[in-house]
Amino acid sequence: MKRYKKEIIAEFLLAATFIVALSILLIKEEFFEWWFDYTRAHDDWELDELFAIYTATVTVISILCFRYIRILRKVFAELEDAHKTLQQEQNRRIRQEKLSALGSMASGITHEVNNALQPTVGLGNFILKGLQDSGNHKHAEYMNTIMQSTAHAKKIIDQILEYSREEKHRENYKIQDAKELLNNSLEFSKKIVPAEVTINHVFSDDFINRSPKIFVDKTKISQVFINLLKNAGESMNNNGIITITIDSTTCPESAVKGIKIDIADRGIGMDKSTLARIFDPFFTTKDISEGTGLGLAAVQNIIDKHGGMIQVTSEVGHGTTFTIYLPEYKPKQEDNNA
Repeated sequence: MKRYKKEIIAEFLLAATFIVALSILLIKEEFFEWWFDYTRAHDDWELDELFAIYTATVTVISILCFRYIRILRKVFAELEDAHKTLQQEQNRRIRQEKLSALGSMASGITHEVNNALQPTVGLGNFILKGLQDSGNHKHAEYMNTIMQSTAHAKKIIDQILEYSREEKHRENYKIQDAKELLNNSLEFSKKIVPAEVTINHVFSDDFINRSPKIFVDKTKISQVFINLLKNAGESMNNNGIITITIDSTTCPESAVKGIKIDIADRGIGMDKSTLARIFDPFFTTKDISEGTGLGLAAVQNIIDKHGGMIQVTSEVGHGTTFTIYLPEYKPKQEDNNA
């Protein structure tokens, strides 16, 4: 906003100078006398030097109106961008508070619940085997259902622990060639989606020419792709095309150089109410037996810890696009890690 203030002041000074110069020119060239002669036949028409000043003023004001419209458009565009940035920062802080609250809760109960599940898992397998060996298939089926529910509960506990764990040590963060890492992560992730799902990925020429480095935990980045590609495949009933585009860019929030990864599917898409909550812990549109609601929350958590950001756009019936921004490697990151 400060630079626009200076620009407006400069515009006013320029306008004042132009008005004076144009007024002097009109007076010096005796424009008003010529106009008087031209309109002599009209008794009700009169003209003097004030008309010259008036003409110059109206001309300049007309020009300034068009110029200020342009400036105001730029100001409003900047205010809108600032508003979006503030909203993103507010959402980030809300997510951090949720993570902190979840971490406090998890540290108090998850270990106890996990310990309570261990006898169920161990003895349950023993009982299930005994029922199967004795030919009691009906009760074996019941016991198998109990074991599946127990396994699902243990999976939720493990995910809560993983999601809420603070990474104070970054020994797994290494300098990686972005293209090589993304290639390897994508190739590994392709193995977890059905063969009917086609995954196409394209590197932009600018990305290839710049060959950027990133400072990441490659296992965590692979986890991000696994979660997103799996969700994309499921949204298309595991039959369709996922398009991944990798390009160089400037990260929106930090304004530093980075890489941009678009993951677009042609699935069922999401409505606005679902879109607003997809990163919330424990929110899921799947059946309770199929999802825990921590997959996308974990993805966002990983990207946040890498200094990046993730955005999503979606339209019902037209698919979903996740956009990931990761900052390029800076030498001081390695120094801080050491």
